[in-house]
Amino acid sequence: MPASTPAQSAAWSPGRRVALRFATLYFALYALPFPLDVPPGGELLAGLYRSAWDAVVPWVGNTLLGIDYEIAVGPNGSGDTTADYVKLVMMLGLALLGTGLWSALDRRASCPRLAAWLTVWARYWLGTVMVAYGFAKVFCLQFPFPDAIRLTDAYGESSPMGLLWTFMGYSPGYNVFTGGVEVLGGLLLLWRRTTTLGALVTVGAMTNVVMLNFCYDVPVKLFSSHLLVVASLLAAQDAKRLLGVLVLGRAVPAREVSPVLDGPRSRRLRRPLKVLFLGLLLLTHVGMSMQAWSSYGPGAPPPPLYGAYEVSEHERDGGEAPVLQTDESRWVQLAFGRWGRVRVHTLGGEARSYMAEIDEEAGTLVLTSRPAAGEDLTTHVLTFERPEEGTLVIAGTIDGVRHRVVLQRRDEEQMLLVRRGFHWINELPHNR
Repeated sequence: MPASTPAQSAAWSPGRRVALRFATLYFALYALPFPLDVPPGGELLAGLYRSAWDAVVPWVGNTLLGIDYEIAVGPNGSGDTTADYVKLVMMLGLALLGTGLWSALDRRASCPRLAAWLTVWARYWLGTVMVAYGFAKVFCLQFPFPDAIRLTDAYGESSPMGLLWTFMGYSPGYNVFTGGVEVLGGLLLLWRRTTTLGALVTVGAMTNVVMLNFCYDVPVKLFSSHLLVVASLLAAQDAKRLLGVLVLGRAVPAREVSPVLDGPRSRRLRRPLKVLFLGLLLLTHVGMSMQAWSSYGPGAPPPPLYGAYEVSEHERDGGEAPVLQTDESRWVQLAFGRWGRVRVHTLGGEARSYMAEIDEEAGTLVLTSRPAAGEDLTTHVLTFERPEEGTLVIAGTIDGVRHRVVLQRRDEEQMLLVRRGFHWINELPHNR
């Protein structure tokens, strides 16, 4: 964002004025619905804004950009969908068009107050996002510890993103550290006197995040890149002073940044609004994080049947067709993970994934297949019993074949990744 304070009055170069107009329009399109969604009830306006984009993006993509496949909209865990790229093109086009019209109509020599308001908007938007992302790491919600499924999956069958999630999730301490840095940067951005420091902390944190997203194929490349760009532009407002201090070793005078709401009345309004905003921000994200921590995060109890199991017996079709030790379709391992996931591993190396609904009272297990694109969901109803501690017997029909499987629970605490832990002294590297 262009550096400025409302007190500036010197004429700006045409390039600077055009850059400010483009930055204002593009940022407005990208950052909205923030801050409309902050106050209670604001989610309605936010929903209307998102719905407008969802209605227009597919038409623009198919009709104007010539994309010849269906463009899906709505959240699905990826921020790098076709719809996101079409929306990005639209935002750039609208911002360029608006900048041209604005420049033709506006003949002012400088726009210091607009620059100041844009800086405040960018600070609060970026700070809010960083606090939200930071608390998700501090409470180990974004990167959970590897569950039974992840611990039993073949290492080479991990996706790059899955590998990153396992790496990050293994260490709660590293999660808290990285999340704490993001929270710190976000909070520092919320005060004008600490904006540069907050921007520098955020640039450091987001440079690492952006590199991880690109190098591990995490579909948040567009969003994280925008966060890094905004943080870099906020830090660039003090580029000359930072250059003097950090590179040239010179003393530099303080840069006085006047508040956009100045005067006695504005000060009386500004401070309560700041306290209210900070209170809502911290209470919302800490409260939501604590609730998530106990409901589905590390503090949640394990689901029924949770764990990794080795297959000791596997019969098909009532034993009439015994499953040989060399049969590649023979089940060799089964894992019940968190969040209703089940994974079956066969001797041939195939991994079949299901979502599970478990009724312990009735002793039933409903498995729903996770189909490939274009395929229909398939549901299988099985029964289970636990004749003794550590033994699980599952029976039922899957894809027209009746199975009876006897499973023995593995002790995950004995897996190397879980039990190795931390050592101050290592006589030899333990790199496996």
